[in-house]
Amino acid sequence: MIVIRRRWLALSLSGLAVVFFGFEFLQTVGEGNKGLESGDSRKIVAFSLKKQIEIESEEVACSGGFFVGVKPEKLANGKWTQLDGTSIFIYSIYFDGRLEPHHYLRTISMVKGTPGKEFFCQIATSDGHYHITKAVVTKIWSETWNQNDTHLYFNPYLISCHLPVNKTSVYFSLNEKPCQIAPQKFVITTPNVENTTSFTVCVKPLNFRNDISEQLLQWIAINRILGAEKIDFYVENLQKKPRQVLETLEKHLNGGLTLYAHNQIAQEPTFKHSTHIWQKRRYEIIAYNDCLYRNIHTSHFVIPLDIDEIIVPRHGSTWAEILNRTDDTFASFTVRNAYYLRHFNVKKSTEEVFFFKRTVRSEFSDEGESGKSFVSTKNALTVFNHYALRSLKPGVGVVKFLNVGLAQLNHYKDDCDTVILPECAKYLSSPVRVADGVIFKFRRLFFADRAKNHPKLTKTATMVTEEPTESPLVDETKPKPKPEPLKPFTLEILKVIKNAQQQHGLRHGDFQRYRGYCSRRIRRLRKVLKLPQGDRRHFKKRDVTDSHITDKKADERYLEIPLMLSERCWAYAMQLRQEANTEPRKKFHLIQKLRKACVYALQLEELCQQERCDARTKLESQAYVAWIQGSLQFELQIWLKATENLKKAQMIYEKLGSALAENEQAPYKQRVVEITPSLRYCAYNIGDEKAVDLLELRSQGVLDNFDALVSQSKQKTEAVLHEVQWFGIKIPVRIERVRLFLLSIEGLDESLIHAENNQAKIKILENLFIDLRDIISLARDVVRTEKQDQLLLSYLLSIRVERTSQRHLLLMQQTRKSQDCVRLLDIIIQQTGELSQNESIKDVKLAQDYYNQQLQAFKALRVYFLAKTQAAQKRFKEAAVLYDSASKALAKLPIKNKFLKELDDLVKSVRDTVDVDKITAQANCVLDQQEDQIQVPQKVYKSKKPLIERLDEFREEPQLLSKNPNIVSLPPAMEPIPAKPLFYDLALNFVELPDLTEKLEGGQKKEKGAGISGFVKGLWGWGKK
Repeated sequence: MIVIRRRWLALSLSGLAVVFFGFEFLQTVGEGNKGLESGDSRKIVAFSLKKQIEIESEEVACSGGFFVGVKPEKLANGKWTQLDGTSIFIYSIYFDGRLEPHHYLRTISMVKGTPGKEFFCQIATSDGHYHITKAVVTKIWSETWNQNDTHLYFNPYLISCHLPVNKTSVYFSLNEKPCQIAPQKFVITTPNVENTTSFTVCVKPLNFRNDISEQLLQWIAINRILGAEKIDFYVENLQKKPRQVLETLEKHLNGGLTLYAHNQIAQEPTFKHSTHIWQKRRYEIIAYNDCLYRNIHTSHFVIPLDIDEIIVPRHGSTWAEILNRTDDTFASFTVRNAYYLRHFNVKKSTEEVFFFKRTVRSEFSDEGESGKSFVSTKNALTVFNHYALRSLKPGVGVVKFLNVGLAQLNHYKDDCDTVILPECAKYLSSPVRVADGVIFKFRRLFFADRAKNHPKLTKTATMVTEEPTESPLVDETKPKPKPEPLKPFTLEILKVIKNAQQQHGLRHGDFQRYRGYCSRRIRRLRKVLKLPQGDRRHFKKRDVTDSHITDKKADERYLEIPLMLSERCWAYAMQLRQEANTEPRKKFHLIQKLRKACVYALQLEELCQQERCDARTKLESQAYVAWIQGSLQFELQIWLKATENLKKAQMIYEKLGSALAENEQAPYKQRVVEITPSLRYCAYNIGDEKAVDLLELRSQGVLDNFDALVSQSKQKTEAVLHEVQWFGIKIPVRIERVRLFLLSIEGLDESLIHAENNQAKIKILENLFIDLRDIISLARDVVRTEKQDQLLLSYLLSIRVERTSQRHLLLMQQTRKSQDCVRLLDIIIQQTGELSQNESIKDVKLAQDYYNQQLQAFKALRVYFLAKTQAAQKRFKEAAVLYDSASKALAKLPIKNKFLKELDDLVKSVRDTVDVDKITAQANCVLDQQEDQIQVPQKVYKSKKPLIERLDEFREEPQLLSKNPNIVSLPPAMEPIPAKPLFYDLALNFVELPDLTEKLEGGQKKEKGAGISGFVKGLWGWGKK
């Protein structure tokens, strides 16, 4: 029986181990992919490592020698080699033996656009055989970083070829067809691993035109103190002095610093500035991956760093102490970023070391934003500037963000580049500033190392030998400044518990699972915050007190401990409620757990009432306590007090939800709806509706400072920019990239004011248009797919129109031709008119008034410049009329307006000069009229025409009075006549005809013998036929 029990116990423990391992595996995968897109976080999800290698090692059957007569090629350091007949440019090839016994060749390359075709690896082994496998092409880029067309760029790719197992590979080539003779072959070399290091720092290609030698010396020294055993510099373009400094250090450090040349592809086209930035980023990724594979067998971690970044341990003194607290199941461990910008320091520092000059930083960046990582050479497949892009094998997380209590990334920048780092603008505009001198604990070590290794170059080694107890910016002769206010704590209680409940059982009503999560969460919090309650054998109660909250180094997660304790008791009570249907005795246990939940909730409220907690946290704690107490009184059937507390909680949640952004209101509205049935049941049991109304009126005065707290919450919500207002219309900003863009342009007008000249202003606006184009494209896609955010798209379009108008007005200040001004104003008028007719603001009076005034101003300016064009062409009448029209139109514009600064300045300038120009045009017009009225004296000249031919002209001609007047031309000039004249037959008029009288007499005699009857007939007309 004992043996059977032992076996059963062993099987049970084995099953639990399997379940625990599976849970840890899923947790590792989920945590490792946090903050990354699903397409970029894992290489193969569905296959195991064994299946993956099996697919990649599948060979293609071919016969014949592929390398016969082909000479082997060697890759030059930092130079590109194009693969004949393809669009592939090879940078470097490395042997990868991390997946023993399976080996790979990793080719770091670039391709213009996309490869488009499959590639095959042709490998020759030492036994004379050939092996052909399909190459695995992995893009080392994410399309979410830059929305421009990828075909414009040379894109980085990692081409992997599986080598035959248990065979020595000699030559290698890539080909588009598996059985085709290789165009080139490369020699495969297996690295000899002699010494290994823990940390290698990789520096992207240096391209500086100024002297950075002193900064390089300081940066190298502090990194070697922190734990950098080897630093690989990629050099593209440096001045003579910093190059000599690096070459000297390379010899002096005996392998601790290495320089590698880095060049661009010769066929690369010339890009404009915005496009060149993203091509430059692609070259940097090539350098980082080359550094990774150069050190996969000789270093445990590589760290991509810039020369203005330092990873500083907060607890401990080296990087090794940081990573001793982490596990080995991730490809990279990321340290969150903090900006030390130049204008954060109010006082001018006398320090000469750049990282000791600045002691004021921004708040830490969010997870997923810019940071720098310890990249594991054991687990990473590809890497980029901030962390690993892909892990080497399935089951390994890509990135894990380290707690800011372990380390921080000090980023020393002079200004923000919003094209590459849009999140920098968020921290630049944030009011949060933190005095942080954590790096000063390395001050003594730094100066000691500098004096020892670089005595000639150091200037400040003897100035300070001890670590300062205060900030070096403090002037001892002046009174000490007041301590800076503590960073306020914010705990979104309802959001925290709702998310936890949805993820851990309450979606299916599983209160026991949620209770178990609360216990594990409490244990993790106490472990991280170093607030344990004794050890395994002895229990010693330790509650969170005011001292934990008011401490300068306090963590806001202290507030989560009483919250989770209360949630655990509440979840147990709800579990007992479900079981009380069959076991009534459990209701007593239920009530005890709710009482205990109320105790922890009151403890949470007491902590949240400290000055360090913001208004939203205070409101949420009061609402949570009211809800917990109302729930207890509901179970105890104390209906009046239950109604009072539940109504109080409902009111706070309702008001607090209305003060927040639209996308954060959902949990508060849901809680209000959940409380309503309980209030109705209480009212039913009270039986007096008036009593409920009195309780509602009473609850309205339950918080003396309620309105002030809600007002503070509104102010903080507006600072986060969850929505924008456009002519009184509230527009929610749900898209994160749009939110960051709108934050980045808040200081645009100030930047334009401080620009050196108009050309610099135009350049700033053109850089804005590049980002704005991508943001509008993204908003259009969201509108097209989700049928929402139409108002946000219209708002972005209005920004583009207004900034385009601003750019055109700046161009008008540079041009000298009024015709060009007219053309630019035509464009402005057309765009502004189209914007005013937008459906979103067509019925908004404020918008219509604003754009109508702008259109009037632009049209008046157009008329003015048309007048100048007419005046330049000497058409002074038309110019005078147009000047008069422009003067009348400008007079109708309001003096106080909300125009753009450039438009307002131009309107004022034209208003001052239009009357003068009008009078000038009128004067020129009068002068032209007088010149027309003056008779020009006719010249006396001798006419060649005779007088008879110009009798209709009066001309004083003294020649007519001379002895030889020109009166008529003699002889007359010959005149042409028709060739065939007309003949008129007039001869008949002169022909004499013969007399025919005799012949007519006979006829007359016959008429006389006709008789009287004939006469009568003829007289009366009878006898006519």
